[in-house]
Amino acid sequence: MPLKRTSLRSRVSFTASIEEQPLSVAPGTYIHSFSLGYKGDIAAGVTVNIEDFLDLVNPFQVIINGDPKISLRGRDIYALDALLLKHLPDALEGAAGEDCKVMGLTVPFQHAVKAAEAISWLATRVAVTNISGEIISIGYTWDTKPLQNKMFHAVEHAGTSPSSTGWGTIQASLPRVGDLIAILLYSATVPTTTADTVTLQEVKLKRNEVEEFKAEWFELQADSKSMWTNIDASSLKDIMANYAIINLTEDPWDAKKDKISLEANFGVASSAYRWIPIYLV
Repeated sequence: MPLKRTSLRSRVSFTASIEEQPLSVAPGTYIHSFSLGYKGDIAAGVTVNIEDFLDLVNPFQVIINGDPKISLRGRDIYALDALLLKHLPDALEGAAGEDCKVMGLTVPFQHAVKAAEAISWLATRVAVTNISGEIISIGYTWDTKPLQNKMFHAVEHAGTSPSSTGWGTIQASLPRVGDLIAILLYSATVPTTTADTVTLQEVKLKRNEVEEFKAEWFELQADSKSMWTNIDASSLKDIMANYAIINLTEDPWDAKKDKISLEANFGVASSAYRWIPIYLV
């Protein structure tokens, strides 16, 4: 049988953030995923890049007993959908005086609610220049019996590279919360037709101080592009160009048992980056 679906907000005004809201569900309810869609009006005489518009939502959070289990901005959700879930949401970049729209953003959750848990959610709005009249829809899919036995956990971590290039530690010990299945990476600077430099030029993972994974951005991009490389719309390629993924789904790393560290060879000084460790808990 198909999953049941409940709407939390249906085409409501999103000109201000939606503060933390309780999610009233009975204990034992299995929440499979959350979905988001939103639009905004582009001012006359100007254009707005779809990759900028996606971060109108920053962040969307799902919280259990005060602890965020999901905390992701819109563009990162899009990249996660494309690179991990192999699902490509619709993203429409309008011309001056038209709309920007994103539809079908999916955030896995995979959690059966326990009696002692208080679950809530929020959607923070960050104004996008030359966008007005924002509207958002948010919902979730659910069932009365669990379809998965481990909860999806994804929380953004942001940083800025050091003032000099070279190897450095991003995180000496990743959060020890469950089975690490992937790390989504964002580099503000990525290769162009005239330059090869990348914020995260190379990355490595160590497990209990032993290096077990090392790759250049070019290699990670080769692994990451299968979902979007043939898309015709240049705007959608612009969304994804700054992302790569370390995919460990075939053999997850036990981050509760093992100390896992993340290091990078920073190819650009003082450049923004993000990393989102994704766990099954």
